[in-house]
Amino acid sequence: MNALRSVSGTLLLLYVVFHQQISAQEIWQGSLTAACGRQIPFRLVLDFRTQPPQGYFLNGSEQTKIPEIYFRTDSLALIFSEYKAAMIGTWTGSAWHGSFYRYRSDTTAYEFSALHEKKPSAVKSGNSAFEGKFKVYLFDKKTCDSTMMASFWTAGDSVYGTFIAPDGDEGLFAGIRREDTITLSRFTGWQAYLMEIGNKKGIWKGTLTSRSGPPQEFMLTPIQSQSDFLKEEISTTMKGPKDRFSFSGTTDAGDTIYSDGTRFNGKAVIVDIMGTWCHNCMDAAPLLQDLYAEYRNEGLEVVALTFEISSDPSLAKKNISLFRKRYGITYPILYCGSTQEANITARLHSQLNNFSAFPTAIFIDKQGTVRFIHAGFHGKGTGGEYRHQVDKYYSLVKTILHTKKEE
Repeated sequence: MNALRSVSGTLLLLYVVFHQQISAQEIWQGSLTAACGRQIPFRLVLDFRTQPPQGYFLNGSEQTKIPEIYFRTDSLALIFSEYKAAMIGTWTGSAWHGSFYRYRSDTTAYEFSALHEKKPSAVKSGNSAFEGKFKVYLFDKKTCDSTMMASFWTAGDSVYGTFIAPDGDEGLFAGIRREDTITLSRFTGWQAYLMEIGNKKGIWKGTLTSRSGPPQEFMLTPIQSQSDFLKEEISTTMKGPKDRFSFSGTTDAGDTIYSDGTRFNGKAVIVDIMGTWCHNCMDAAPLLQDLYAEYRNEGLEVVALTFEISSDPSLAKKNISLFRKRYGITYPILYCGSTQEANITARLHSQLNNFSAFPTAIFIDKQGTVRFIHAGFHGKGTGGEYRHQVDKYYSLVKTILHTKKEE
């Protein structure tokens, strides 16, 4: 942690105006060397028209904003304090080379390089599109995980898709198809994946490579019926069905908020259990903000309980502030401590059966009764699953707003 603070502080002090030959906004294309040696591609946009600069990673049409960018004449650093990570490298104006650091007790580093994106050459795709819904069989040594599904679709020569588990998806992957070989990737600064799929004798098989660890083999089998897609759901319930869910935490402004405070008296409440490091939580935040803006005048409150990788309150305050600004959040986000098991047990497992997913949304009616708990979240990359989930959230909000007191 001291190393991360030192990097942020030093780079901020060294910030100066960039070279005149660098254009205001450009797309960069690079790759990160995974632990297994494979190259995970990434694309990002850097905009030097503001100080400090701004930017985002590109995965298809999805834009993942980079929280902090620090620049000087010969170096460029991207800081991901929510994940305790950074990309720091030497900058020449036409190339960027360096290392991705994951700051933990056993800090790891992975080399990367990036150049100005050149116009891609024409890609000849196969005769048929690669699309549909599939059951995923993910092999790891002698075990097989069959809890995930996958969804893929094609647009021109581009292929998109994602892996979907009961508690959420891996985010949007984007890539290309060359005959019977498909290569997709996803890179957000904390996520780094390479998916390689091939067809042999009518069977789709592939490998999933992450930043750390060996590639995992998988097999895809088509799903014939929509009713078979994601049958399994995580069932999280209150330990006491009539108990009230209690919480407390501190905002980035330093205010402490309690569940029994006057703010929530007679209000319907969505409690969002999340972390600023969690990409599914990032997907859920805009929907929660939309619900809050639309139904606040009808008596809806939304409050987020964030559990951070670090137990440092000052870093949590910074991460909450960055998260609020990134997604335009106006409802309170409360720091509830770290993700260490003892803290999670005391605050969550003590009240909930089978808590296992970030985010988990708790829907509470105006009488303070927990009416529904939704574990996990499926982002826009899941297509129909995301739209179904949005409809479900709106329906649940209307339910908790209009549930009358039981006699």
